[in-house]
Amino acid sequence: MSRRAPPRRREFLFALGAASLLGACASQPEPLTVTTYHETLTSLLLSQDRQHLVVIGEHYHYIFDAPTPLVDALASPLHAQMEGELGRFTVAADGRTQGDYALILPTGLNEAERAQAVALGFQADLASAGGLRMTGRIAGQRYLQGTVKAHRVRTSLNHPYTVEIQAEQPRSEQVAHALVTPVSTAANGVTLLYYVVLAPIIVPFALLSRERAK
Repeated sequence: MSRRAPPRRREFLFALGAASLLGACASQPEPLTVTTYHETLTSLLLSQDRQHLVVIGEHYHYIFDAPTPLVDALASPLHAQMEGELGRFTVAADGRTQGDYALILPTGLNEAERAQAVALGFQADLASAGGLRMTGRIAGQRYLQGTVKAHRVRTSLNHPYTVEIQAEQPRSEQVAHALVTPVSTAANGVTLLYYVVLAPIIVPFALLSRERAK
């Protein structure tokens, strides 16, 4: 004959079972869907402390940790001869964003310029005989635009470009970690990231996407 547990013990066991069930449910991540959208980029900015690369789009702002090789290349005397590319971006459900970039130097560099480019990390461009290319990956966070719209930010692009972005989205369609941009515009028109001045990246033809805006 089995003995029934005392009332308090039964309550404790019930609470323990309920907590275990809730914990199991909580440990199962919400199913995600992957959607594709196109973002028109209007501005490409570098923070004055050279720590962050800021991409201003029509729908979102994207703030990346600035890779040292990219910053050094943009700060070099060779920057006036560079073109660039931005590849497809991916955005996780929590807003973390990654994408590929490339800087391209044309043929016709003299020996000293080629040596400088190689020292910066450029390698032979297989798509262009005699050209040089630097490739890398940037990672950061996607932010909602807030009150700072694309047309209010000083731009370095000769015209807008479009990139394809793949984003994870909870099936509940709730925006996970939808942070509002820390980019702001001062009264004198200067664009800021928190309190750090942002300056347009000056690269002729700018950083081009592989898919141009029509």
